[in-house]
Amino acid sequence: MDIFLSYSFKDKEIVEHVSTLIKEKNVGSINNYELYAKEDHILDELRYNIRKSDYVIFFITNNFLSSNYSMLELSEALNELRIRKINIIPILIENCSIPSELLEFGIIDFSKSFEKGMEKLLTKLTIKKKIDLEVISPFLYEKIVEIFLKEYGFKILQGKSDRDMGVDYICEYYAKDPFGQKVKEVWFIEVKFYKNERFSINEIKKLYHYMKTSSPKGANLLMITNSILNSAAMEYLNDLRESGTTQVRVIDGPAFERLIYKRTRLVNRIVEVLYDSNQ
Repeated sequence: MDIFLSYSFKDKEIVEHVSTLIKEKNVGSINNYELYAKEDHILDELRYNIRKSDYVIFFITNNFLSSNYSMLELSEALNELRIRKINIIPILIENCSIPSELLEFGIIDFSKSFEKGMEKLLTKLTIKKKIDLEVISPFLYEKIVEIFLKEYGFKILQGKSDRDMGVDYICEYYAKDPFGQKVKEVWFIEVKFYKNERFSINEIKKLYHYMKTSSPKGANLLMITNSILNSAAMEYLNDLRESGTTQVRVIDGPAFERLIYKRTRLVNRIVEVLYDSNQ
């Protein structure tokens, strides 16, 4: 497992300390920025190191925010995320602003306690070694999706065993209106597992057509896939949202993993399922 550390050289001391602790735990191999910092083709080397990494850890400080190289690394990592399932972990070293692009990834706070922050970082890295959604079967993926839905508060009314539904799951979900009152929502949920193929926008179009012709008025659509949304799919989804006719959501592979790791109980349950499947 390759780990890329993105930081300002002015914060080198704390970065080296974190790097040493990661190596001591034998969690992964560190890609060292200094290996290419003085090369002639810095941008090419930077892209290569990010693209070969499984994780990018950002050390957020005021120095980081003011560094052009750090901002370039951030941009390259986010670009890579659009192509494949790279894992981004931001850690807050000192009290400073956090780039808005990183807020969705779950910040690990080192500013209040280095020890607690380090413990969370190592836990996140080691847990992710146990959960590899890229090597599981379609059956196991669907089982994990079902556990995920229940953990996030969906009540499954009809599932995979029911025939002729047109979708994999029909669920109820109770949200709250602006005044705190519970409102029941109906969600039609489809699971798409791709072994080698890339995500197809036609899957969204087919499902959306099914909803328009066969689902109750006001129902919502959710697709969960292990693949990655391409630009055409994201543009199509934006058009649907702007039309305001129905709520359409797609949770792709990287987003699905981020949502899993936000719930410790969910992570533990999935680890149990994967462990049992290997026995």
